[in-house]
Amino acid sequence: MPYLRTATDAPFGAVPEGPTARIRPYNKAVGYATRIFPGDFVTLASDGNVQVAAAGDVLLGVAAMNSAASTAEANFLVYDDPDQLFVVQNDDGGTALAQTNVGNNADILATTGDTTTGRSLHELDQSTAITATAQLRIVGLHPIETAFAANRKMVVRINEHYYSQTAGV
Repeated sequence: MPYLRTATDAPFGAVPEGPTARIRPYNKAVGYATRIFPGDFVTLASDGNVQVAAAGDVLLGVAAMNSAASTAEANFLVYDDPDQLFVVQNDDGGTALAQTNVGNNADILATTGDTTTGRSLHELDQSTAITATAQLRIVGLHPIETAFAANRKMVVRINEHYYSQTAGV
């Protein structure tokens, strides 16, 4: 993974950590006018179609492929297993995460992906790390990192998942 570099501010969305548990196809409607990048956290719209998630949404999983804006996809692939672990970079807003945040929950910071690299720019919003319910559960610091700080790679599990809703800590 060339984008997985220690102690660098280079968001890449989320990528599976360890074995991939499951990838499942979903529908993406032609009328959805937002590009979905690989690594974007995704959710289901009220019509049952996949779309990019925002902070606070219940998550379906992580996009495993790219899809242009306003393009229908009958087999849009999503890493959707509720037990899948992911690697994601935390942002640099607020107080930096620490060992005491392991087991806490946090929301995502959903920003538009990079059209040059074709990668997601989603991050873990470290300023939202709490013991109450939030989208992601912080499992720990990724082994590539040596210390907690801003812009570090974290291992997370989706906490607010369509197939396995989990309350606070």
